[in-house]
Amino acid sequence: MKSLLRIGEVAQLLGVTTKAIRHYHKVGLLPEPGRSKSGYRLYTARDLLTLRRIRRLQALGLSLRQIAILLRDELHNRPLRKVLETLLAEVSDQLEVLQERREHIQHLLAEETLDDPDTPFDVPPTLRQALAQLHGQLPDFSPAALRQETKLFAQLDEFHWPGGEQLRERAMAFARYAADHPDEYHQLAAWSNRLAALADLPEDSPEIDRLADEFAGSVAARFLLHAPGVDALSEDKPFAGILKEMVGIALAPSVRRFVQRVASDSDFHDKAE
Repeated sequence: MKSLLRIGEVAQLLGVTTKAIRHYHKVGLLPEPGRSKSGYRLYTARDLLTLRRIRRLQALGLSLRQIAILLRDELHNRPLRKVLETLLAEVSDQLEVLQERREHIQHLLAEETLDDPDTPFDVPPTLRQALAQLHGQLPDFSPAALRQETKLFAQLDEFHWPGGEQLRERAMAFARYAADHPDEYHQLAAWSNRLAALADLPEDSPEIDRLADEFAGSVAARFLLHAPGVDALSEDKPFAGILKEMVGIALAPSVRRFVQRVASDSDFHDKAE
């Protein structure tokens, strides 16, 4: 006569909960056993071996769905070795992804600007494409200026703007123009560095007005005046207005005032020409 165990006794032997065993029944991993006259489930030695096999496969990282397929396919002589080889390949891929994520996090922790919530973790795709358009003619941007550019391009890439593709194409047109006018673009980069270095100035500093006047007559100003794409935020559309405001928020107050000062200067076009 077979020895039979109740579910609590089986759970104790395997170190699992009775809830887990009932779940195995529910998902079809373990057939329902016979019952006593009082309605208690009664498990055989073969049931115990099946449950042990399920626990071993779970410990290897197989999901319950995978285990169910494996137990079913045993009837068709699918070898465990093949399943484990597939599982090993999956684990290896996961380890590679985790290693890359670990290195990325370590890189982020080394960044001085990590505590700035508006600085993206990666270079925005549009900025990456724009830099590629320069064909190695990238000026010597300071780290602060590059961080500023990264934040500005993130405003474009991290939202699904209507007409976003047109905005990105304008950015590419600007990059192509910059590649064709490297000397002028280097002058603009020098101004970006100067402004980034003055980001800590008070918003009402007289230095901002002096710089705005100096910029209006500069080579960089003439470059901006003739470069395509720089007027992308001037369109009178609701989303363009929101994007323009977001760009302004991303700028340091002193830099934002510089931009507003130049944009509102009625003589700017005459000086730049």
